Amino acid sequence: MKQAQPLANTKKSKSLLPINIILILSILLASCIGKGPADPKKHWDKQPKVIDFNGLSLSPDFVKTLEKETGKSWEPFKREIWKINADQSETEEVLNEGIQFSFVDESSARLAFQKYMEYVHQQGYYLFLSNIDFDDNYRSYYDVIILPYQDPYIIIEKLGTHAINYDLFNDDIIKMLRQWDVLYGLSYEIMDESRIHAYIDKKPKDIRQFTQEVFEFCPDVIYQGYGSMEEMVKDYEANQYIWLWWD
Repeated sequence: MKQAQPLANTKKSKSLLPINIILILSILLASCIGKGPADPKKHWDKQPKVIDFNGLSLSPDFVKTLEKETGKSWEPFKREIWKINADQSETEEVLNEGIQFSFVDESSARLAFQKYMEYVHQQGYYLFLSNIDFDDNYRSYYDVIILPYQDPYIIIEKLGTHAINYDLFNDDIIKMLRQWDVLYGLSYEIMDESRIHAYIDKKPKDIRQFTQEVFEFCPDVIYQGYGSMEEMVKDYEANQYIWLWWD
């Protein structure tokens, strides 16, 4: 009987062999899960940057990626701005720095902002959308723009955003936006002469009160947009996204 014991151990060891293989394979598989494909941003960071994108120092492969995803070639950003001063005089300024991808369909433009805004900000620049336009079928398009500023308020100032129909000048708009930014955190997606869109990072505790503040500051959000205050409150609750447009 004592001689049969080794045979029993051998059978037990053989029966455990498939289990051990399964455990090893499981561990190897688990070590691979979550790694996913290589992050192209790491490649862009290692790639030598060239200063030939109208004053921007960016990875050529990153710019090629934006060209592919927007369907448009990059071009120098140049815009003539007429700023309206508090005395209602006008000052001309020409912006000629940075790059843009013109007339990009809205879905692709918004996706570019969501995917690359943070990366661009880390490079010392700001990616945003501007200059809304429409085709013959009323589909909306934006320019995707990168300017050499991290601070969005510098961009709002340079674009001369105003609401002269409501006696609000550039300084007034920047002052109010800064106040909301401190309270709730704003990530600006669209910036233009008379239009500002931003994501709200921290939902206001009193959405209705905040909505009333926005309406008083920009009445056209209801007069030219939402059908009612209730609709506006529901949208803020669901999306944490604010848009301002002074017609």
